[in-house]
Amino acid sequence: FFSSGSEFLAIFRETISDQKERLAEARQRHDEIISDRKQEWAVRVQRRGRWFDASEEASQAFIYGPDVLYAREKIDKQALRLRTLQTFYDEQKAIFSGITDGQGWDAATVLSP
Repeated sequence: FFSSGSEFLAIFRETISDQKERLAEARQRHDEIISDRKQEWAVRVQRRGRWFDASEEASQAFIYGPDVLYAREKIDKQALRLRTLQTFYDEQKAIFSGITDGQGWDAATVLSP
């Protein structure tokens, strides 16, 4: 539990910051995987003979395979969760800003319209 609204907001802000960092790392890693696969595809095309399917469809299937699409879905969901957390934080900050200026921190103050 929290001893003050400021403490609650600080912990919440730190959580959001950590989530933003994790999301940025996931996006960066996802981009790296795609870049690596593009390079690997170029090498495969050069090493294979005429029988090798070097079409755009085959390229897309190799580069953006099911694992990459799955990761993209998870990254998108995390980005949505982060936006929701940020919105909730902004709302809580507005609520607690009037409370943390010495008025006290009780349920009646928080729940009053």
